[in-house]
Amino acid sequence: MEQTHALFPDFKLLSTESTVAKQKPHTYDQPDWSDGEQYGREIIGDLQHWSVGFIDWNLLLDDVGGPDHADPTGKLCEGLVKCGSDAMIIVRNGEELELQAFYYYMGQISKFVPPGSQRVGLTNSSGVVTATAMLTPENNTVVVVMNEQDVAVTLSLIDMEFGHANTTLLPHSIVTLVY
Repeated sequence: MEQTHALFPDFKLLSTESTVAKQKPHTYDQPDWSDGEQYGREIIGDLQHWSVGFIDWNLLLDDVGGPDHADPTGKLCEGLVKCGSDAMIIVRNGEELELQAFYYYMGQISKFVPPGSQRVGLTNSSGVVTATAMLTPENNTVVVVMNEQDVAVTLSLIDMEFGHANTTLLPHSIVTLVY
């Protein structure tokens, strides 16, 4: 994305059609939190590298990948096309909703980073967490930080204008700081 931005600095880059591989059948009630972390990493990384937004491929599918797959068994899929991508929400038995892990990560970021927000400079000196910072249209600073480690991480946030704050990020967590 950095190279594309350098070549076309006036173009807006938009991350689209993101998804994760479909979970094994009958496991939708057992969230795979690594899918959430994958989404968090992608969204934060894209926002840090000139993307103006992030669009998911499937918001809602049934538990066999429908209604968009002609062959839910996947036997007719070949080449680069992979049937069976997941959705943020799975409908089971035509009525039961199963919210997938990446639904929560997308929700965490979209709740605090409204349309019209602008990325602001952020130096992540830890190399341990994934983070981005935005200035909202209401002039709030929003810092989204994700800890993918198996241990808690102490975070020191330093803002040259507002001072500093310390917090502890639990293992495998995503948090948002607003000031």
